[in-house]
Amino acid sequence: MKRLIILGAGGYAQEVLWVADDLNAKHPEWDFLGFVDPEAPQRKGEVHYDRPVLGGWDDIPLHPEIYFACGIGSPAARASECAEAERRGYKAATLIHPSVISARHAEVGAGTVIGAGCILAPYSVIGRHCSLNIGVTVGHNSRVGDYCVLSPGVQVLGAVTLQEQVFLGANATVYLGRKVGAGAIVGANSFLLKNLAPAQASSAFLQSSSPPRKTPARVASRIALHRRAPRGSGVNRDEFSREFADMLGIDPGALSAETDLTALPEWDSVAYLSAMVLIDEKLSFTIRPDLISNARTFGDILTAVESALRE
Repeated sequence: MKRLIILGAGGYAQEVLWVADDLNAKHPEWDFLGFVDPEAPQRKGEVHYDRPVLGGWDDIPLHPEIYFACGIGSPAARASECAEAERRGYKAATLIHPSVISARHAEVGAGTVIGAGCILAPYSVIGRHCSLNIGVTVGHNSRVGDYCVLSPGVQVLGAVTLQEQVFLGANATVYLGRKVGAGAIVGANSFLLKNLAPAQASSAFLQSSSPPRKTPARVASRIALHRRAPRGSGVNRDEFSREFADMLGIDPGALSAETDLTALPEWDSVAYLSAMVLIDEKLSFTIRPDLISNARTFGDILTAVESALRE
């Protein structure tokens, strides 16, 4: 059997192991050694999803051949850690759940993980080290670039191009023939009808490049829920704190400027992306990703947002 490690030790890493376990149930192939968390080597010895956390890079057992799969939800972090794994000589494991439906001439790159219930249409091309979570559909002749992350329920229609490191939130739909630039983020439940530039974030219910038309009342009411505040309107700290706490799924009363985000289990790579989408939606600008991922406290995020608004 092939020895396997999973990079990351959060919620999504569990789902990667789920894929490997179900593959083994059909045909034993993977000998799982444990989770590797390069960002938190001090977790060595913990048990995660009934399996060991080995620690960081230097805690991986010495074996002549080890495969790795990536269980990290941030596209940029995936790219960084997968590159490091390959530099260290580990081999990319491609894990495709047994329930996946794949048409003839669909292609999947090395290191990609495809979860239960996904569908790959004819001539769809999935790049290297991508994550297709539960129930994703990729339409005919669509291309998904390296290190893209497609959350549960995503629908990519035909002839779509996703450049590398794109993040699509849960249940997002990208319409026929659209192009999404490298590093762009499409928020959960979005319906993308226009092209998206590199590193741009979109979180509105309806993003359209079509000429204006009369909008049905039932649709207009849903769009209104996602209408952005004008840029430069400043930050209402209390309101933003409530929205941020709701995004993390914690009690707003437990969140203050002094809150150490790194101590919260909810503060992971997917939460970084969710925070960026929240800022884009509420404050009408895209914040630099490193200002989110490098923040230690909620106050750091408030300071970064307020500084960006003053620029």
